[in-house]
Amino acid sequence: MDELFLIFVLFSFLGWSIEVIYAYYKHHKFVNRGFLAGPFCPIYGIGVVLLYVTIHTILNQSSLRNPGLIIGTFFLSALITTIIEWVVGSLLFYFFKTRWWDYSHQKFNLKGYICLKFSIYWGIIGTFVIYSVLPLSFFMIGRLSEPVMEAMITLFLIYFVIDGSLTMRTLVDFRRLLFELENEAKNMRQSQMKLINEMRGSFELFKKYIEKLDALQSYYSFEIKEIINDLIDHDKIISVRTKFNMLNNQNNYEQLVKKIRYSRLFKAFPDMTSRRFSELLKDLRRR
Repeated sequence: MDELFLIFVLFSFLGWSIEVIYAYYKHHKFVNRGFLAGPFCPIYGIGVVLLYVTIHTILNQSSLRNPGLIIGTFFLSALITTIIEWVVGSLLFYFFKTRWWDYSHQKFNLKGYICLKFSIYWGIIGTFVIYSVLPLSFFMIGRLSEPVMEAMITLFLIYFVIDGSLTMRTLVDFRRLLFELENEAKNMRQSQMKLINEMRGSFELFKKYIEKLDALQSYYSFEIKEIINDLIDHDKIISVRTKFNMLNNQNNYEQLVKKIRYSRLFKAFPDMTSRRFSELLKDLRRR
């Protein structure tokens, strides 16, 4: 059990390294792709541990040496990793209304959470891990003395508890910011509509005043003055009541945009998608 925990830690780190390399290749810059704040992607560690336990439950250690079972290992690897990807992706979407990865543009995908192409990739990688990387990893861990192993396990347990707690807080805050941004966007649209309606009303009012001015300007100077004062007063009403609200909504929206854009999760998953927040995420990426 102690060895499996260290295997989880090791492959969480290796998975994070793979994600960082892939993100650098895609975006040409360093992106901390870890779900946690530190250099770990737990989904990889969990995947390898479940893969190891499942395969060694179905296929014993000695049978793995049979070359004919490599195909069985491949299919089990693809199946297990695909199930993990589906479950984790579905849970993240259910709780946070966002997709941290999206295969919708890939052929033979299932709701964007999984797709045939990456399932094949995971099967190949899993088979390579089972036959090549895991034996070496167990050999290296087995050379550690018991006190060193216990110390490492204690330190990593403390680390994952702290980092996991902070990450959950970050996820909750990120979800809250998205809802606040959505609400502020609605307020801003309402202010825009109100401004447009008042401007439309003002146009009709100005049109009537202009018609009166055209009729009166040669004869009634006092009435002309009253009409001009009414126009000035009406413009003041628009400025104070509607334009201020509009500017306030825009300022709040921009502040929320900055908070989200500079958040670690938005930087770590720049390709995240969401049905509910799709337009907001598009606006965030355009800036």
